[in-house]
Amino acid sequence: ENENENEDKESIVESNNVRNNQLKANSSEAKKRKKNKNKDDNSITAGDIDSILSNTLQNKKVTPNKKKKKKDTDSIESSTTTGEVGIITTDPVKMKERLERFKPKSVTTTEPTTPTPPTTPNNEQYPQSVVGVSQKLEKSYLRLTSEADPNEVRPLEVLKKSLLMVKKHWLIHQHYDYVYIQLKSIRQDLTVQNIKNSFTVEVYETHARIALENKDMATFSECLSVILSLYLCGIEGNKEEFIAYAILYATEQNDRTSVNVYIQNLTPSQLKQKSISHAVAVVAAIEKGDYRQFFSLYVDSPNLSEFIMDLMIDRIRARALDTMVTAFSEPIEINHLRTQLLFKTNKECLQFLSELSPPTTPTSKQIQEKKKRYTFDNTHLYPINVIQ
Repeated sequence: ENENENEDKESIVESNNVRNNQLKANSSEAKKRKKNKNKDDNSITAGDIDSILSNTLQNKKVTPNKKKKKKDTDSIESSTTTGEVGIITTDPVKMKERLERFKPKSVTTTEPTTPTPPTTPNNEQYPQSVVGVSQKLEKSYLRLTSEADPNEVRPLEVLKKSLLMVKKHWLIHQHYDYVYIQLKSIRQDLTVQNIKNSFTVEVYETHARIALENKDMATFSECLSVILSLYLCGIEGNKEEFIAYAILYATEQNDRTSVNVYIQNLTPSQLKQKSISHAVAVVAAIEKGDYRQFFSLYVDSPNLSEFIMDLMIDRIRARALDTMVTAFSEPIEINHLRTQLLFKTNKECLQFLSELSPPTTPTSKQIQEKKKRYTFDNTHLYPINVIQ
């Protein structure tokens, strides 16, 4: 047993000596490698770096870091393979290919063109999408639900004859329903053929005038909008007349913004024109509350301005009545009131007084107070302060 123990101790000592010798040998080799590495690092050139980097990129995809240092592009060859990440190329052909690859698809390379006026040299018509061949002078108006049939559309020359027929019918028969349908059908044929010229303006101006005479304000407003847009396209017409209508109609609609725009865009020569100067004077009279001036302008209104002023005259009469009731300290004769409020007969004046509603009626109490401001009979109107 003692001999076995001695043998085990000897084997352990030998193994420890072998391990120590291996550790010493490894440390000496590591020192030698470190010295050789420092020598090799000092001998590496820029070309060796490029070759090492190129080989590394071919074998492994490189992900660029978020924080990059500036690279010297002069040290990188211009013939770098396209698609290598982190390599900058100066080859103009490859740079152009890269630019085309990353260009947004929605961007077009066409140069912007200058818009051309919407008229042909002869100011006749736009390029037609449909060319009509129908020779009918009369045609019913039907709203289109599909593409227009050329056999049902009248060309420009036929439309001119049709408009002349409609004008004669209106002067003789004054049948608005028939005229309305015929003018709508003419307008439809102009639209489907994309005709926008002086004849188009004439059609819309004619329809606007007839609609105004018949108090069809929806049609009048529709036609007026198209007329003003055609004027902006440079197509001539009765421009001063319809600008005056536009000012008066915007005033009646309490559209102060449009009124200001119309007046600000007027030229000095247009302000001297009768219909426009009249419309501007009407606006001024309403703003000042000068009802006498308004009634004077109503009597001398040019063209068809009277029909638009008819829409606002009762409102002006109500304001005038409030002013007179406040100012007068004695009973007012109905005859005098009739002339001041521009009624033709005493009966019309009395009917206006009986049907007049207060401008503001939020509560029944205020209505009663408003009605107590005056009373009237067949001969006089009595302000409330006179009754008291």
